[in-house]
Amino acid sequence: MEQGMIKFEELTQKEQLEVNANDITVLDRIELSVRANKIGLVKSLFYSALSIFVFFIQIDIGGTRNIPFGHVVNFLVALLGDAGVWACAVVFSIVGILSIYGVYFAKKDSGLGKYFDGDSKIHPILYLFGGLYCTLYALQITIPEFQSPEILVGSLTAGTIIPVVVLPGLWIIPVSCIFIPLLLNYGLVDAVGALLEPLMRPLLKLPGRSAVNAIVSFVGSCTCGILITLSQFKKGMYTKKEAVIIATSFSAVSVGCANLAIRIAGLEDYFVVVYLSSLVILVCVCAITSRIPPLMGKPSVYIDEHVQTKEEILAQRGSGNIFVRAIGRAQKKAYISDRISNLVREVGLSVSSTLSVFPKIMTLLASIGMIGLVVAHYTPIFEWMGYIFLPVLKVLGVEDASIVATSLAAGIGDMTLPTSVMASFAQGIATESRYIVASVSICQVVFLAETIPVILTLGVPAKFWELLLLFFEQTLIAIPFAVLFASILF
Repeated sequence: MEQGMIKFEELTQKEQLEVNANDITVLDRIELSVRANKIGLVKSLFYSALSIFVFFIQIDIGGTRNIPFGHVVNFLVALLGDAGVWACAVVFSIVGILSIYGVYFAKKDSGLGKYFDGDSKIHPILYLFGGLYCTLYALQITIPEFQSPEILVGSLTAGTIIPVVVLPGLWIIPVSCIFIPLLLNYGLVDAVGALLEPLMRPLLKLPGRSAVNAIVSFVGSCTCGILITLSQFKKGMYTKKEAVIIATSFSAVSVGCANLAIRIAGLEDYFVVVYLSSLVILVCVCAITSRIPPLMGKPSVYIDEHVQTKEEILAQRGSGNIFVRAIGRAQKKAYISDRISNLVREVGLSVSSTLSVFPKIMTLLASIGMIGLVVAHYTPIFEWMGYIFLPVLKVLGVEDASIVATSLAAGIGDMTLPTSVMASFAQGIATESRYIVASVSICQVVFLAETIPVILTLGVPAKFWELLLLFFEQTLIAIPFAVLFASILF
């Protein structure tokens, strides 16, 4: 036996529980019997197929096409109906009221002081605003005689953010906490990581397993992708730099949201080519942003503050036949993880770590998203921001450059805003211009309605100003690629 190898089945039960199978260097040193390898393979195939079905396979139920995870979320949203809006109104208001005491008056070692620790002085204002407008919207939809300000409850603001973002988010986060352990703990991530490591590391400076995070975001939701990234970061599977790059570059909008944006742009007949080309653009953008500030300056240290070494990077790549290594890692991970106690513990940790800050996440998500929509539709701020993109668009000869620039600036609020703003300006905009707005909006991973508050609240190591800078970088870098694809496709 090779020195340093671990015969897992010869370990005591206590020693087996202490084995860190999330550490690739440990996983590669584990040795199983032929029988255990067969059991591990069967279990890996079963759980991987189950998690692929839940997160990746779109099925048609009642005329609606979605992944099973999405169908579960939509069912729960419909089940609550208006009661869900009232639940949000009550929870958001309570969070807002408690945050005033927790941030401004509570002792740091008190319960509320600890809960709101890390929140800035402006957070209570944001929380209170989330509770206020959600309450007004709830009153508006349940009491016909009650008239709330249109700017807060109209179809362009609360009428969009609450049904499209808040109510689904109310279920996406807790439901994903239950299903994510199936995706992470039974070998699928490890096998995909081994296969894609030779491509992901040199191109994007990321481990191969990060491809799974991207896929979950594409077919599920960006919030779910961020949750998976954070879960793996906390387990020591990503460095701070890797976690930020993945959360800000690959937690892209889902197929459903992209479909909505492409429809608004009037390009539904070209959905497949628009979406696939947008994903290619997204990879190109990530390859560049990961090599420039602010992502370039992020430390390559794990959550326990130890610095990533070349040996650890090489260990993730491994040696020998890549397919044999991928299957071997999947077998070992599934065999080690497939204990009821392990699964219950992982689900429990996933739920408890996320739900503890869940009210804050949702309140902040609703508040910031709402502010973004108000700014987009009732102020000239996005028009002013669009001047940053206008010179590039004009140099590249884009038709309707001023409209495209303003539309792209609106992407900081929500990913559907660019095409919505473009559609509200004028009819008959050139197909190439509509494609540019739609494809770039899909690549604008960082926006106020969802990813920014989720990233900041869940503890992904990124600052607000860094996220704003990334939005402008992603947009400016994506524009030339989008113009190139527009000239080829149209």
